[in-house]
Amino acid sequence: MKIRKNKIALFILVIAFCACKQKAIPEIKRITPKQIESLKYPEFLEYPEFNINADEVIYENGKIKALNDYTGKSKKEFDGQVLLVWEQGLLKQEIRKYFYEEATKIDTLNYKQVAPDTLRAIGGRRYPTTAIILDSLHRIVGRIEYGNSFDPGFIIDYCRFTRDKKGNKKEAVGISGEVDQEGYKGIYDYLAFDAYGNWTKRRGRGESKDYGLEDLHPFYTGKKKEPFLSFPVKFSAKPYEYIEERVIEYKEEGNWWDFIL
Repeated sequence: MKIRKNKIALFILVIAFCACKQKAIPEIKRITPKQIESLKYPEFLEYPEFNINADEVIYENGKIKALNDYTGKSKKEFDGQVLLVWEQGLLKQEIRKYFYEEATKIDTLNYKQVAPDTLRAIGGRRYPTTAIILDSLHRIVGRIEYGNSFDPGFIIDYCRFTRDKKGNKKEAVGISGEVDQEGYKGIYDYLAFDAYGNWTKRRGRGESKDYGLEDLHPFYTGKKKEPFLSFPVKFSAKPYEYIEERVIEYKEEGNWWDFIL
Protein backbone atom coordinates (compact mmCIF):
# COMPACT_ATOMS: atom_id res chain seq x y z
CA MET A 1 0.00 0.00 0.00
CA LYS A 2 2.86 2.33 0.86
CA ILE A 3 4.59 1.55 -2.45
CA ARG A 4 1.38 2.39 -4.37
CA LYS A 5 1.09 5.77 -2.57
CA ASN A 6 4.70 6.56 -3.44
CA LYS A 7 4.06 5.77 -7.12
CA ILE A 8 1.01 8.05 -7.17
CA ALA A 9 3.00 10.87 -5.58
CA LEU A 10 5.81 10.42 -8.14
CA PHE A 11 3.29 10.45 -10.99
CA ILE A 12 1.84 13.75 -9.74
CA LEU A 13 5.32 15.29 -9.51
CA VAL A 14 6.13 14.23 -13.09
CA ILE A 15 2.91 15.83 -14.38
CA ALA A 16 3.64 19.06 -12.49
CA PHE A 17 7.20 19.15 -13.84
CA CYS A 18 6.03 18.66 -17.46
CA ALA A 19 3.42 21.39 -17.05
CA CYS A 20 6.12 23.80 -15.88
CA LYS A 21 8.25 22.97 -18.92
CA GLN A 22 5.42 23.69 -21.42
CA LYS A 23 5.68 26.89 -23.46
CA ALA A 24 3.57 29.84 -22.37
CA ILE A 25 0.44 30.60 -24.41
CA PRO A 26 1.57 32.72 -27.37
CA GLU A 27 0.29 36.22 -27.94
CA ILE A 28 -2.77 36.67 -30.12
CA LYS A 29 -2.09 37.58 -33.73
CA ARG A 30 -4.29 39.55 -36.10
CA ILE A 31 -5.68 37.76 -39.14
CA THR A 32 -4.21 38.99 -42.41
CA PRO A 33 -6.82 40.94 -44.38
CA LYS A 34 -7.14 39.86 -48.02
CA GLN A 35 -10.49 41.03 -49.41
CA ILE A 36 -10.56 44.45 -51.02
CA GLU A 37 -13.20 46.77 -49.60
CA SER A 38 -12.57 49.90 -51.67
CA LEU A 39 -10.19 51.60 -54.06
CA LYS A 40 -9.48 55.33 -54.08
CA TYR A 41 -7.65 57.26 -56.75
CA PRO A 42 -5.71 60.55 -56.48
CA GLU A 43 -6.92 61.07 -60.06
CA PHE A 44 -9.84 59.26 -61.66
CA LEU A 45 -9.22 55.91 -63.33
CA GLU A 46 -10.99 54.85 -66.51
CA TYR A 47 -13.28 51.83 -66.40
CA PRO A 48 -14.31 51.46 -70.06
CA GLU A 49 -15.93 48.10 -69.34
CA PHE A 50 -18.51 50.05 -67.29
CA ASN A 51 -18.29 53.29 -69.30
CA ILE A 52 -17.30 55.47 -66.36
CA ASN A 53 -14.29 57.31 -64.97
CA ALA A 54 -14.21 56.46 -61.26
CA ASP A 55 -12.79 58.33 -58.27
CA GLU A 56 -13.72 55.45 -55.97
CA VAL A 57 -14.64 51.79 -56.38
CA ILE A 58 -16.53 49.84 -53.70
CA TYR A 59 -16.22 46.05 -53.46
CA GLU A 60 -18.45 43.39 -51.93
CA ASN A 61 -17.56 39.68 -51.75
CA GLY A 62 -14.68 40.19 -54.15
CA LYS A 63 -16.80 41.88 -56.85
CA ILE A 64 -17.22 45.53 -57.75
CA LYS A 65 -20.42 46.83 -56.17
CA ALA A 66 -20.26 50.53 -57.07
CA LEU A 67 -18.17 52.91 -59.14
CA ASN A 68 -18.41 56.54 -58.04
CA ASP A 69 -17.47 59.67 -59.95
CA TYR A 70 -17.65 62.60 -57.56
CA THR A 71 -18.02 66.31 -58.20
CA GLY A 72 -14.75 67.76 -56.97
CA LYS A 73 -13.34 66.27 -53.77
CA SER A 74 -16.43 66.56 -51.57
CA LYS A 75 -17.74 63.02 -52.19
CA LYS A 76 -21.22 64.37 -51.54
CA GLU A 77 -22.37 64.94 -55.11
CA PHE A 78 -21.98 62.62 -58.05
CA ASP A 79 -21.12 63.34 -61.64
CA GLY A 80 -21.86 59.70 -62.31
CA GLN A 81 -22.42 56.42 -60.50
CA VAL A 82 -22.76 52.80 -61.58
CA LEU A 83 -24.16 50.09 -59.28
CA LEU A 84 -23.55 46.44 -60.18
CA VAL A 85 -25.39 43.26 -59.24
CA TRP A 86 -23.72 39.87 -59.72
CA GLU A 87 -25.17 36.38 -59.84
CA GLN A 88 -23.05 33.22 -59.81
CA GLY A 89 -19.99 35.21 -60.81
CA LEU A 90 -21.61 36.92 -63.81
CA LEU A 91 -22.81 40.49 -64.16
CA LYS A 92 -26.61 40.41 -63.79
CA GLN A 93 -27.63 44.08 -63.55
CA GLU A 94 -26.10 47.49 -64.08
CA ILE A 95 -27.83 50.54 -62.62
CA ARG A 96 -26.52 53.80 -64.01
CA LYS A 97 -27.31 56.98 -62.05
CA TYR A 98 -26.67 60.67 -62.57
CA PHE A 99 -25.94 60.68 -66.27
CA TYR A 100 -23.89 63.86 -66.20
CA GLU A 101 -26.00 66.17 -68.38
CA GLU A 102 -29.07 64.02 -67.56
CA ALA A 103 -28.68 63.94 -63.82
CA THR A 104 -32.30 63.02 -63.06
CA LYS A 105 -32.32 59.86 -65.16
CA ILE A 106 -31.60 56.32 -64.03
CA ASP A 107 -30.82 53.59 -66.53
CA THR A 108 -31.09 49.90 -65.58
CA LEU A 109 -29.47 47.28 -67.78
CA ASN A 110 -30.47 43.65 -67.17
CA TYR A 111 -27.93 41.27 -68.64
CA LYS A 112 -28.51 37.81 -70.08
CA GLN A 113 -25.86 35.36 -71.19
CA VAL A 114 -26.44 34.84 -74.92
CA ALA A 115 -23.18 33.00 -75.64
CA PRO A 116 -20.33 31.53 -73.54
CA ASP A 117 -18.36 34.74 -74.02
CA THR A 118 -21.15 37.32 -74.26
CA LEU A 119 -23.67 39.02 -71.95
CA ARG A 120 -26.26 41.32 -73.52
CA ALA A 121 -28.68 43.91 -72.17
CA ILE A 122 -31.47 45.25 -74.39
CA GLY A 123 -33.69 48.22 -73.71
CA GLY A 124 -31.42 50.71 -71.98
CA ARG A 125 -32.64 54.30 -71.93
CA ARG A 126 -29.41 55.80 -73.24
CA TYR A 127 -28.00 52.94 -75.30
CA PRO A 128 -30.56 50.47 -76.70
CA THR A 129 -28.17 47.50 -76.58
CA THR A 130 -25.03 46.82 -74.57
CA ALA A 131 -22.84 43.72 -74.90
CA ILE A 132 -20.25 42.58 -72.36
CA ILE A 133 -17.43 40.32 -73.60
CA LEU A 134 -15.97 37.62 -71.31
CA ASP A 135 -12.81 35.54 -71.41
CA SER A 136 -12.61 31.81 -70.63
CA LEU A 137 -12.50 32.60 -66.89
CA HIS A 138 -15.65 34.78 -67.14
CA ARG A 139 -13.65 37.94 -66.54
CA ILE A 140 -14.86 41.03 -68.38
CA VAL A 141 -12.57 41.87 -71.29
CA GLY A 142 -14.75 44.14 -73.39
CA ARG A 143 -17.84 46.29 -73.80
CA ILE A 144 -19.78 47.31 -76.92
CA GLU A 145 -22.59 49.88 -76.86
CA TYR A 146 -24.85 50.04 -79.88
CA GLY A 147 -26.70 53.20 -80.80
CA ASN A 148 -29.51 51.43 -82.65
CA SER A 149 -30.73 48.18 -81.08
CA PHE A 150 -28.30 45.58 -82.40
CA ASP A 151 -27.04 47.22 -85.57
CA PRO A 152 -23.39 46.11 -85.79
CA GLY A 153 -22.62 49.12 -87.96
CA PHE A 154 -23.76 51.70 -85.41
CA ILE A 155 -21.46 51.41 -82.41
CA ILE A 156 -21.05 54.32 -80.00
CA ASP A 157 -18.51 52.86 -77.56
CA TYR A 158 -16.20 49.92 -78.10
CA CYS A 159 -13.44 48.57 -75.87
CA ARG A 160 -11.48 45.35 -75.72
CA PHE A 161 -8.55 44.44 -73.53
CA THR A 162 -6.38 41.55 -72.44
CA ARG A 163 -5.44 40.54 -68.90
CA ASP A 164 -2.25 39.17 -67.39
CA LYS A 165 -2.02 36.14 -65.07
CA LYS A 166 -3.04 38.25 -62.07
CA GLY A 167 -6.13 39.55 -63.85
CA ASN A 168 -4.74 43.06 -64.38
CA LYS A 169 -5.33 44.81 -67.68
CA LYS A 170 -2.40 44.29 -70.01
CA GLU A 171 -3.34 45.79 -73.38
CA ALA A 172 -6.40 47.80 -74.44
CA VAL A 173 -8.00 49.11 -77.62
CA GLY A 174 -11.19 51.11 -78.01
CA ILE A 175 -13.39 53.65 -79.75
CA SER A 176 -15.64 56.37 -78.36
CA GLY A 177 -17.88 59.07 -79.82
CA GLU A 178 -21.26 59.23 -81.55
CA VAL A 179 -20.24 61.19 -84.67
CA ASP A 180 -16.52 61.79 -85.07
CA GLN A 181 -14.94 58.89 -83.21
CA GLU A 182 -11.61 58.66 -81.44
CA GLY A 183 -9.68 55.42 -81.34
CA TYR A 184 -7.20 54.59 -78.64
CA LYS A 185 -4.83 51.77 -77.76
CA GLY A 186 -2.53 51.25 -74.83
CA ILE A 187 -0.22 49.01 -72.83
CA TYR A 188 -0.01 48.90 -69.01
CA ASP A 189 3.20 48.33 -67.08
CA TYR A 190 2.80 47.60 -63.36
CA LEU A 191 5.40 49.35 -61.22
CA ALA A 192 4.41 48.75 -57.58
CA PHE A 193 2.35 46.23 -55.59
CA ASP A 194 1.25 46.06 -51.97
CA ALA A 195 1.89 43.19 -49.55
CA TYR A 196 -1.09 41.25 -50.95
CA GLY A 197 -0.02 41.39 -54.57
CA ASN A 198 -2.45 44.10 -55.74
CA TRP A 199 -1.03 46.88 -57.86
CA THR A 200 -0.72 50.39 -56.43
CA LYS A 201 1.11 52.11 -59.27
CA ARG A 202 1.22 51.55 -63.01
CA ARG A 203 2.41 53.26 -66.16
CA GLY A 204 0.20 53.58 -69.20
CA ARG A 205 1.55 54.02 -72.71
CA GLY A 206 -0.92 55.00 -75.39
CA GLU A 207 -1.71 56.29 -78.84
CA SER A 208 -4.90 57.79 -80.33
CA LYS A 209 -6.39 58.17 -83.79
CA ASP A 210 -9.37 60.11 -85.18
CA TYR A 211 -12.03 58.47 -87.35
CA GLY A 212 -14.92 59.80 -89.39
CA LEU A 213 -18.50 58.57 -88.98
CA GLU A 214 -18.29 55.87 -91.67
CA ASP A 215 -14.61 54.94 -91.39
CA LEU A 216 -15.11 52.05 -89.01
CA HIS A 217 -18.33 50.61 -90.46
CA PRO A 218 -16.44 47.81 -92.31
CA PHE A 219 -14.61 46.96 -89.07
CA TYR A 220 -17.77 46.90 -86.96
CA THR A 221 -19.57 44.65 -89.46
CA GLY A 222 -16.64 42.25 -89.71
CA LYS A 223 -15.88 42.98 -93.36
CA LYS A 224 -12.46 44.48 -92.74
CA LYS A 225 -9.80 44.39 -90.06
CA GLU A 226 -8.57 47.58 -88.46
CA PRO A 227 -4.84 47.23 -87.58
CA PHE A 228 -5.03 50.09 -85.08
CA LEU A 229 -7.55 48.12 -83.00
CA SER A 230 -5.76 44.76 -83.14
CA PHE A 231 -3.81 42.72 -80.61
CA PRO A 232 -0.97 42.64 -79.80
CA VAL A 233 -0.83 46.43 -79.46
CA LYS A 234 1.91 48.06 -81.52
CA PHE A 235 2.61 51.78 -81.66
CA SER A 236 3.26 53.62 -84.93
CA ALA A 237 5.13 56.42 -83.14
CA LYS A 238 6.46 57.16 -79.68
CA PRO A 239 3.46 56.72 -77.33
CA TYR A 240 2.38 59.23 -74.73
CA GLU A 241 2.91 58.09 -71.14
CA TYR A 242 1.13 58.64 -67.84
CA ILE A 243 1.23 57.28 -64.28
CA GLU A 244 -1.78 55.96 -62.35
CA GLU A 245 -1.87 55.26 -58.63
CA ARG A 246 -4.50 53.91 -56.26
CA VAL A 247 -5.01 53.43 -52.52
CA ILE A 248 -6.45 50.06 -51.47
CA GLU A 249 -8.50 49.56 -48.31
CA TYR A 250 -9.04 46.00 -47.12
CA LYS A 251 -11.89 44.34 -45.32
CA GLU A 252 -11.06 42.10 -42.38
CA GLU A 253 -12.08 38.50 -42.96
CA GLY A 254 -13.39 36.26 -40.19
CA ASN A 255 -12.78 37.29 -36.57
CA TRP A 256 -10.60 40.26 -35.75
CA TRP A 257 -8.28 38.13 -33.64
CA ASP A 258 -7.05 34.59 -33.76
CA PHE A 259 -5.11 32.49 -31.28
CA ILE A 260 -2.08 30.72 -32.77
CA LEU A 261 -1.70 27.52 -30.72
